[in-house]
Amino acid sequence: HLVERLRAAGAAYFQFDEPLLVTDLDQRAIDAYRRAYASLRDAAGDAEITLVTYFGPLGDNTELATSLPVDVLHLHLVRGRGQLDAVIAARSDTLALSLGLVDGRNLGRSDLEALVPVVADVIDRLGVDAVQLAPLCSLLHLSVDLSAEAALDAEIVAWLAFATERLDEIRVLGRVADGDEASVAAELEANRLAAAARRRSPRVHRRDVAERLASITPAMGYRSSPYSKRRPLQAEALGLPALPTTTIGSFPQTRQSARSASSSDGPR
Repeated sequence: HLVERLRAAGAAYFQFDEPLLVTDLDQRAIDAYRRAYASLRDAAGDAEITLVTYFGPLGDNTELATSLPVDVLHLHLVRGRGQLDAVIAARSDTLALSLGLVDGRNLGRSDLEALVPVVADVIDRLGVDAVQLAPLCSLLHLSVDLSAEAALDAEIVAWLAFATERLDEIRVLGRVADGDEASVAAELEANRLAAAARRRSPRVHRRDVAERLASITPAMGYRSSPYSKRRPLQAEALGLPALPTTTIGSFPQTRQSARSASSSDGPR
């Protein structure tokens, strides 16, 4: 009913987010999806419907997602890029794909040099009119604009991307997809240099940590004594009460955070 009312008011595009499509579905859920989207298609008429999946690959639900009566299917391709071939093989000629190649919940800048060939490959296979570019998911998980962070270390800033910068990344990829790489050559080069600097930086790759990891042996994964012996020794060493308790870290841990929590409007 809502879609019908919006359509009557002039809505030409609809987007439905379906993260459940990347989970295990039983036959009852699959049948419900088919019934629901048949009704939504009828209500939307010739308006464009985009079906959005995220936070995982479609897996066994690939056939279901590609067979629903929608116009655009959005895919998680940040960590689910391996699903791309299966989705392309299963899609109909009328189903466009939205490529979620830009992370919507991670602050690390995208490696555009690695993403450009992915976009080019999909366009070569489907045609430019059947391909859209988008963030993996909503950008609500990110801060707004990196340019407002004047106090951050310059080296760290070069590695980060907030919501505004994510949109810039999509814009750059779009220009390349349109064959206008020259207009964004400077941005591509800056992105390449930042990615290379991060890969070399001792702030990310610490020799002492690598050496400690290399020294790990299978024997370290096993206790040398049973829990019944360790427990009283641990209680004595730590001075534990009869019923020790802790938190998951949500409570204030410092005087500064405690003052901040006490002045907040709601529970923490």
